[in-house]
Amino acid sequence: MGLKDFAFFRGLNKTGAFARLSEFTVKECVLACVLEDFDNESFVVENHQDKCVTYSNSENLIFVLVEKNRAVLIEINKAVKEIKHLNTIVILIEQEVNVEMPKNYYCLTVPDIIAGAVKRNITTRNLFLSFLKGLFDYPFP
Repeated sequence: MGLKDFAFFRGLNKTGAFARLSEFTVKECVLACVLEDFDNESFVVENHQDKCVTYSNSENLIFVLVEKNRAVLIEINKAVKEIKHLNTIVILIEQEVNVEMPKNYYCLTVPDIIAGAVKRNITTRNLFLSFLKGLFDYPFP
């Protein structure tokens, strides 16, 4: 199953679908992978022209890329160097990276995100985590 198989994702590309999932449980699960202590409700989700998703609050700006896009990653890298007043984090979801990642850059897989759910006591049989598995072509019951 994939993106086209879910009515929940109808009309969306992969980034748009991930942004929609982030409005629910998925944001908290991803944040649990990169932050120790946080208030999930303080983070705002933004979809930037279906190219990048951000989670932000008064202290953090987290860029999430779910599709390979070198031009967007270059722009994010430039922004990260300029932003001094926020903790910046870059997350690449389900992307193989063959180079050493700078500090505060993370490559996460769906199993990593599900492990984040466990850290926050969110059931792994959550509907939105099932949709996440489907989005990235992981098998689910």
